[in-house]
Amino acid sequence: MPAYLLASVLIHAAQAPDQPPVGQHSFKTEAVECCADLLGAGHSDFQLGRLVDGSVAPTGESQPLPLTDQIGLNRQPLSPHLGVASTSAVLSEPPAAGSADEGSAEVHEGRPAQSDDRYGLDVFWDQATSIPWRVGGTAAAISAGGFANWNWGSSPFRFNSEGWFGKETSNMGMDKLGHAYSTYVLAEFFADGIEKQSSQARSASYTGAILAMGLMTYVEVFDGFSKDHGFSHEDLLADTAGALFSVARRSVPGLREKIDFRLLYTPSRSTWRALSCFPAPHCDRDGKAVRSPITDYSGQRYLFALKLSGFERFRRTPLRLVELHAGYYARGFTKEEEDLGEPLRRRLFVGVGLNVSELLFSRRTSGLRGAGKWALQYLQVPYTAVHSD
Repeated sequence: MPAYLLASVLIHAAQAPDQPPVGQHSFKTEAVECCADLLGAGHSDFQLGRLVDGSVAPTGESQPLPLTDQIGLNRQPLSPHLGVASTSAVLSEPPAAGSADEGSAEVHEGRPAQSDDRYGLDVFWDQATSIPWRVGGTAAAISAGGFANWNWGSSPFRFNSEGWFGKETSNMGMDKLGHAYSTYVLAEFFADGIEKQSSQARSASYTGAILAMGLMTYVEVFDGFSKDHGFSHEDLLADTAGALFSVARRSVPGLREKIDFRLLYTPSRSTWRALSCFPAPHCDRDGKAVRSPITDYSGQRYLFALKLSGFERFRRTPLRLVELHAGYYARGFTKEEEDLGEPLRRRLFVGVGLNVSELLFSRRTSGLRGAGKWALQYLQVPYTAVHSD
């Protein structure tokens, strides 16, 4: 019998409703009888006197040790949640590793025994169904955009190997980072919702990543039926990288406060003209292509931001407003850039930025301010950082 369960039995016996007043009458408990042999007491018939101070009145000629000495328990104040006004028996020494049954729970400083936290299908289902509007709304938006703008259903299923970051690729890897980033943001969006809504939020990052990968796989499969795209295994691997980063960021203690994966987008004249294309991500205006931020890869940079505010030594200093950046961008691959004579270039960059979120929303907020604080984890405000070229 696990030690914590034994302590619970003794406590329950001491509080039995038919117990005579403490210190005036003796009584016999089945709990002590059933456990006496296990405890090595040598007999099962006890008369309990003052349980509060641990003394035991013998029934025969021999004088047994005090009950607390026989079972190795010390007297300490009970936690309020147990509902006992006097004292309680707690373990004087923790049980040796492997001595208790595997999977048994422990009682720590007044907290109730924890249930099994293993992640499984039932936990996934509970968490996924706790955010129906987030999942359903995202799926509906993706489906509408796919059939309206990405020509889903325009071709028999086909594969398309797009490559990675080479100069011979269509946009030198910017779309691959876009896939990783999109999956990452979706996973974070779902995990945040689960943490607010589900009764089992401890493994929210797993369910968020699975849901995000499910939707992005859905996108890729239907891209296979598009004459403009095709199924790309490179896209799917980039999606996986984004989902795994979300899990790692939420699972490693302190990492969420220290590192963000962000998109820096600098609008141009083309951006504002692209608003007339909505909901299409791009269109032609006056013989020139205009693109929304979704497809305007030549205006994007993807970066990791290391936030000094996440480190204890900097939290009370002005350095908490400083970030260190590292990222990637590519230029010169669009027709518009070719017409302007811009050369092809791929760049890894580093830089220093301003932590706008820490500046504006240093404390926990809700409502619009909370939404702003959330968004600034994923978007870098233009002109708030200095980057190498």
